[in-house]
Amino acid sequence: MRDSDTSISSGHSSPNDTTSELKNHKAIYTESLIDFFSNESDEVPQVLHHPPSDFDFNEPIDEEGHTPLHWASAMANVPLIELLLKHGSDPLTPNVSGLNCVSRSIFFNNSFQKNNFNKLVDLMKNCLYTPDKSGRTPMHYICESIKTKYDTSKYYMEII
Repeated sequence: MRDSDTSISSGHSSPNDTTSELKNHKAIYTESLIDFFSNESDEVPQVLHHPPSDFDFNEPIDEEGHTPLHWASAMANVPLIELLLKHGSDPLTPNVSGLNCVSRSIFFNNSFQKNNFNKLVDLMKNCLYTPDKSGRTPMHYICESIKTKYDTSKYYMEII
């Protein structure tokens, strides 16, 4: 025997349902981004091409204040960087440490391995000459890492 449903449905969603649905779409999209970043693929999945209309690409997606663009830059994923920029990502948005997206990418050798740092720089030139909250530019971080990552640092320096 079924319990009877005494509620009356008009067939329309309430404002609370709509708000809840939008939050759910944002959560699913954020989770899709994080899943993508945890894989080693360069091919951007279709789901990431269709973000929720009110998704804020400059909001952090982790506890270190990294935006999706910080992650894509660190991974040197040019197709995703282009997609995120198209949707309004700001490469100058700092993480908790104050780093912009190009500065963050320098801490990794992915762009060196993919030989695409020139593309990152072309897409986010304003990061090269806009100091972060510590007053540093990407060149400062390259110079600091030259002793431990000589080949990578030399490559990044030659591009800049």
